[in-house]
Amino acid sequence: MNVGDIIIVKKGRYELLGYGEVISDYYFDEEKDDYKHCRKVDWKATGNWGVGHTLVMKTLTDITTYNSEKLIGKKYYEELLSIIKGNLILPSANESKISKILQYKKQIILQGPPGTGKTRSAKNIALEMLGLYDVNELGDSEQFKLIQFHPSYTYEDFVRGIIAKPNPDGEGIFFEAENKTLGLFAKEALKNYQLSSEKISSTNIDIWVNDNFEDFKNEIEKDVEESEINLSGNINLFKVEVDNFRYGKDWASPSRINFSDFKILIKAVLESQLVISLQKIPKELSVHAHYRYTYYNALLKKFFDNYSYNGETYSETRKNYVLIIDEINRANLSSVLGELIYALEYRGENVESMYKVGDSNKLTLPPNLYIIGTMNTADRSVGHIDYAIRRRFAFVDVLPKNLESELKDDFKVDLFAKVASLFIENYDVAIDYSDENVVMKKSEYMTGDFDPKDVWLGHSYFIQHYEKNEIDENVKEKPVDFSFRIRYEIKPILEEYIKDGILKESARSVINSL
Repeated sequence: MNVGDIIIVKKGRYELLGYGEVISDYYFDEEKDDYKHCRKVDWKATGNWGVGHTLVMKTLTDITTYNSEKLIGKKYYEELLSIIKGNLILPSANESKISKILQYKKQIILQGPPGTGKTRSAKNIALEMLGLYDVNELGDSEQFKLIQFHPSYTYEDFVRGIIAKPNPDGEGIFFEAENKTLGLFAKEALKNYQLSSEKISSTNIDIWVNDNFEDFKNEIEKDVEESEINLSGNINLFKVEVDNFRYGKDWASPSRINFSDFKILIKAVLESQLVISLQKIPKELSVHAHYRYTYYNALLKKFFDNYSYNGETYSETRKNYVLIIDEINRANLSSVLGELIYALEYRGENVESMYKVGDSNKLTLPPNLYIIGTMNTADRSVGHIDYAIRRRFAFVDVLPKNLESELKDDFKVDLFAKVASLFIENYDVAIDYSDENVVMKKSEYMTGDFDPKDVWLGHSYFIQHYEKNEIDENVKEKPVDFSFRIRYEIKPILEEYIKDGILKESARSVINSL
């Protein structure tokens, strides 16, 4: 199901009001797989929660001509339509076009001057990619993540890094590598991608091993609190640490059974590469276990005495995962991404990380992970994006536009045009300057080193704001005095443009007249 194909209200109850009372309630029909239907419950007429009839929801383009109004009455049909539209965010035609570019390229950067709604567009594109209909749903979605880069952002903040943790013994601290934002997000996306693929036999075993090993480890941890576990002769397992089981308490240097090696051996047993016995474990499976085979074999036997693999399968529906990186060019991208510059281009392939997490130093960016960056082209203090990174991202311009037709009097079109004339010669509000075929001619107020599309002040600066209604955010309260926006937002950035040499001194008279 795609946004634009089916109108669908958020799951839950919506009341249609008439003459001050509830006329009927609409619910989603969970019995319908495609969710195209909702039930009308006319409880006032029937006295119970019986279903009156089923209303088929049509596409946005033809719902107004559909005869649903004959079923429920014109007044309530229009009200239902209003409720639907009020709770549905549809991407613009341009945003739908960008989402197609994203699906092809996997990572894009929305670039443009300040105030053009780059982050808002990124969220709307994410809604379409994830099949959601309300921006508020993004915050609750495990398939969505938004972060903001800054000059101090590093690889260790974004991909993987070493952190200090308190020692379980209570003596000092120890250092451990762990996945950060992208590492964690990519891991979840990869798991879904593998489980939604046809060839998942190996993945099934991996999931079974990981799940059951965690249970096994927890049980061992409980047991050793009461009594040590015998492995061989008088050698006992006496402690569970962060990444290993400890044994040989009375030895000068107690030894360990590594979790990572132990899981490799469990999988080898399941795939008939290893038989639990008194024989040495092959080096190619684990060098450490090869020399400590007596103790590894003893613990393997204990594991398989309690857990058996019965060919369990795990599968999921393929999902998209969307990561938005706001202000992506404010960090040193080459440094932050590291070896992932390769992974961005070769999706699904393993790359070696400089840090090992658990039993692997591999990182994979799966094909179902999409990255949207936003970049302010007027920011002169940002990091340089080199050609290697530029080749891997699709750059899409997000330019100022005249919103008068959409917002009516809530868009200050005259002021918008006056400011635009500082950047574009003979600016015309009727022309769509985002059209690739339209040529922007630089105004006399601009210096020669800058392009209008990189610095032209965006449309969001010219939208009338209203005081917030605490009860209903859709109700307009008293409009906020627009002179505040002119004085404290629009004029300061234009004056800064003069200081930075983007606008000439001659522009000051126009700015002062705003």
